[in-house]
Amino acid sequence: YYDFTSNESSPYPGSGRKILFTTFSPRGAPHFPPVPPPTNNEQSTNNPLPRFHPVIFVHGLGGDPTNFESDTENRNYVRLLTDLGYPKDYIYLYSYGYKYDSIKRVNYYNYQGDVKEIAEGMEVVVSSLSDKHKSQGGDGTVDIVAHSLGNLVTRQYLLTHKDNHRIRRYIAVGAPFKGTWVMALDKNISSFPILGKTTERLLADSILDIYNKENKNAISRNSVASIQATPGSDFLEGPEGINKTNISGIEFYSIYGNINATIRQKVFSKTFERKLDLGDGIILEDSATYAGWVSNSKKFAHNDGVIFDFKVNPGSGALAAQFQIANPKSLRTLHTELLTRPDSQGKILCLLSKDSPNSCN
Repeated sequence: YYDFTSNESSPYPGSGRKILFTTFSPRGAPHFPPVPPPTNNEQSTNNPLPRFHPVIFVHGLGGDPTNFESDTENRNYVRLLTDLGYPKDYIYLYSYGYKYDSIKRVNYYNYQGDVKEIAEGMEVVVSSLSDKHKSQGGDGTVDIVAHSLGNLVTRQYLLTHKDNHRIRRYIAVGAPFKGTWVMALDKNISSFPILGKTTERLLADSILDIYNKENKNAISRNSVASIQATPGSDFLEGPEGINKTNISGIEFYSIYGNINATIRQKVFSKTFERKLDLGDGIILEDSATYAGWVSNSKKFAHNDGVIFDFKVNPGSGALAAQFQIANPKSLRTLHTELLTRPDSQGKILCLLSKDSPNSCN
C-alpha cells in the first residue's frame, strides 16, 4: 500500500487508517482495502449511537487528496472535522488512483483521467464506511463533499448505484454538472456571444492560465476528463449520461461562485465596458447548481466583482491581445479559492455536522 502523505510503500496497518492508496487493477482503476472490521467494543450495545456520519472528500481536476488536508492552503478539513469531534477514521480522502506510463516507465497520479474509471473505487469506500457506521449503531449512510471534477466522479457513482447509493448528504462545490465553458470553445460552443469568439477564447485562456498557476498539476483541454466535462458531451448528456438519471433519497447542496466581471477595453481615448457573469471563472452558475437529477436541493452563492482589462499590443493584432487583472489573489470566488474561504468552510462544516441543515442558512 502506498501512503500519499509520506510517499512510502508499506504493509497495510489495519486500524489507525491514514490516506492509503493501494495497487491497481490492469484497467488502472483504484482498488481500496475495506475499513478494518469493528472491534467488540465498537459493537457493544452499551455504546452511544454515533454522533456523526462518515465523510468522503473528493478533489477536483488538477488536484490530489492532500487538497483537503493542507494547512498551507488553509484547506485542512480533516483537522476542522476532528476538532468538531469526528473520529479520524470517519474521514476519507478519495484517490483517483495511479496509472503506469509505459514510455516513461513511471507511475503517475491519474488527476485528469477517465471519470468512469476513477469512480470505480468509490463503491468499496462507501460500502466500507457504511458498514462501519452500521456496526456502531448508525444508519449506514455516508456524506460526500466534492470539488470540481470530483462532482462528476460522485455523480458517476450515483449513476451506477441509484437504488443503493447509501449517501445521506452530498455537498457539491464548484460542480461542472453541465460542463465547463472554458472547455466548450474547442467544440465551437460560445457562452458569451457578446464578446466574440476571439475575445472569449482569450478570456478563457487567461483564466485557465491563472488556474494552472495555482495548481501543481497542469490541466489540458485534451485530457479525457476535460472532454467529459465539455458541455453537451456524451458523458454528461448522452443516453447513458449522468444527467439522464434521477437519484432519490439524498440531500443535495451546491456551493458556487459568481464573478460579476467588467470587461474593459480602451480604444484611442474612449473606454468601452461590457458586463457579464463568469461563475467562478471555470464553472458557470447554471452548471454548478443544476439539480434536475434530484428532488431535494439547496444552493449557496458567493459573489465577487472584478475588472478585466483587455489589452492589444500595438501592431500585433488581436492574437497578441491579453486580459489583465491587477491582483488575481483578490478573486476569492475563483474556482480554486472556493474551498479556502472561511464562509465556504463554515457552510460545509455546518451541513455535515448539524442534524437539521436549515440551521445553516
